[in-house]
Amino acid sequence: MSKRRPVEPALRDEALDRMGQTIVTLAKELWLVRDRQLVLEEQMREHDVPLDVDRTPSPELAERLAHEREAFIEKFLSSLVP
Repeated sequence: MSKRRPVEPALRDEALDRMGQTIVTLAKELWLVRDRQLVLEEQMREHDVPLDVDRTPSPELAERLAHEREAFIEKFLSSLVP
């Protein structure tokens, strides 16, 4: 396992460096979600569970997703501003 080095500003401007760090963080999160989705879909296929990708979420799930989306956006935007 590689040792993590302290993060040093890679870009000259501090705001650009924060933006770069934010993009890297988003890329990591996106990969994690994609990985989990692919694993879940594979398990569903192995157990003959139909994949209904056109399904509309229930009102309860839609509300939960809206709250989680707002929290995600807030976290993302706060990473851009010190």
